[in-house]
This record gives sequence, C-alpha cells and structure tokens, in this order.
Amino acid sequence: TDCVCDLPKEFLDHYDIRTMYCYVHTDKGRFCDINEITSDNLLEYLATEEGKAKSQTASVEEFETFFSNALGVGEKVIHVTTAQKVGNGYKVAMAAAQGFDNVIVVDSGHLSSGLGLMVMRAAHLVSRGLTVDEIVKDLEVMKNKIATSFIVPSAESLYRNGKISNNVKRICEVFNLHPVIYLKKSKFSFAGVKCG
Repeated sequence: TDCVCDLPKEFLDHYDIRTMYCYVHTDKGRFCDINEITSDNLLEYLATEEGKAKSQTASVEEFETFFSNALGVGEKVIHVTTAQKVGNGYKVAMAAAQGFDNVIVVDSGHLSSGLGLMVMRAAHLVSRGLTVDEIVKDLEVMKNKIATSFIVPSAESLYRNGKISNNVKRICEVFNLHPVIYLKKSKFSFAGVKCG
C-alpha cells in the first residue's frame, strides 16, 4: 500500500505489508516520506508561517522495483493505493504493474484512515485464505461503505496550498471555524465547517 495509510508499524510488520514511499517537497527541500520525514515533522512545519508542502508520488521505476521486491516474497501482489483523484499514485502504480502479470492495483477511493481500513480488510482476507479475485471484489464493495473526512485545524494551510480563497480563510479566522473536507468518489470535497 501507500505510506499514507496511517497504520501502526506493528500491524504492518505482523501482516508483512510493505508500504511505498512518496516524496514531500517543502521550502527546505525534498524528503522521502517514511525515511526522512514523519507526519509529526510535516504537521509542525505546516503550522509555521512559511509552511507549504506538496507531495509527489515515486516514479514508475521506483514502483517497479517495489513490486519486484514484493514478488520475491509472494506469488501475487495486491497494491491498495490512495484515491486516484487525490494524486497520481494510482496512475503510476498502474503503469508499473503493466510490467508484471501478477500485480493487481486497487484504488481505495480514500486517504489516510480510510485507506488504512481497506488495507486492514485485505490483510484479514489474505489471512483467511481468500483468492486474489475474491479479495479485490470485496475491496471494491467495501470502499463505497467507508466515509473519510478530516477537520482541518486551521484554514491557513489550505489557503497557502491554494485549496481555499483568502475570503474563506478570513471568515474561518474571524468566526473560529474549521473547514471539514471529505473524500467522495475518490475526490476531495468541501463538507462544511465546525466551530470551536
């Protein structure tokens, strides 16, 4: 799966789930997620005034190496990706998978904990001995039953990253409102605001 699945290391280790890294670009440089930057580091940086970051998916070649290494351990690979309309991870993973007969890429339709739930379900089904086709079919049904939403602590980071206008940011600041975003049909949407 992708490194943004937010699953604890103990779970990933127990089920031998391998995670594909991405890159985080900031004003300070480019960092490899997992190895060079943590979620806490990134959130701390985003809270600063200059905090602006963009993620970048690894290359097709890096995914090919990732899949090749996974196939050194198992006969088939199911790679559950971040929602395809959130970034280009699904597209890159699909391009890399074309070089293999036994790599299946599944669009989770989610990010973060929603992606993590999909991966947990896949791991559970593997441990029960289901076939790859059965697992993929189950995941396709499951992704429509998960709702992923996020309460953003401050509108400032959304504004700095071009997701909301300055007027919306100012309204949120004046009334102490926190934007809520959610994933629906693999795409981010604005769900409203929470106060407090």
